[in-house]
Amino acid sequence: MSGEGDSNEDIKGQVLFGTGYGKPPMATRFQKGMPSPNPNGRPRKAAADLTLSEQPMLSAALKGANKKIAVREGGKTTEIPAREAIVQTVILNALKGNARSQGLAMDLFRTADEANAREIRQRDEIWERFKTQTTAELQTRSSEVNQNQESYRTQMMSS
Repeated sequence: MSGEGDSNEDIKGQVLFGTGYGKPPMATRFQKGMPSPNPNGRPRKAAADLTLSEQPMLSAALKGANKKIAVREGGKTTEIPAREAIVQTVILNALKGNARSQGLAMDLFRTADEANAREIRQRDEIWERFKTQTTAELQTRSSEVNQNQESYRTQMMSS
C-alpha cells in the first residue's frame, strides 16, 4: 500500500509541479553549491538622459541653488548663492564635530579635488597638443627659411 501511495504522490508532483514552460526538468535546474548561471544578475535599465526642460523639478532645484541669499559673516552681510551657503554650513557643522557633516564634507572635498585634477589634466593635454603642433610648424618654417637662404646664397654666388 505504501509503495502505491508514493507513486501517486510522484505522479501528483509531476502533474502539479512538472516540467513545461518556465519549469525546466529538476536535473537541469540550478543546483546548490554550483556557480550561478547569471552571476551579474539582470542588467540595470539605462537611465534616460533628459534635459532640464523635460525635468521641471531639476530646473527648479537649479534655480534655487543659484538664488542669492543674504549671509552675515562677522558683522558684514553679503549675498552668496544658496549652494555656497549650504557648503559653508556643512563645513561649519563638520568642524563642530557633526559626524554626518564630516562625511559629507569629505565626500564633497574628494569630488571637488577629482574634478579639479581632471580639469588640470585636460588643460595640460590641450597645451601639450598646442606645443607639439607649434613645434612641428616652427620646424617646417625653419627648414623652409633655411632652404630659401641656401637658394639665395647659390644665386648670389652664381651672379
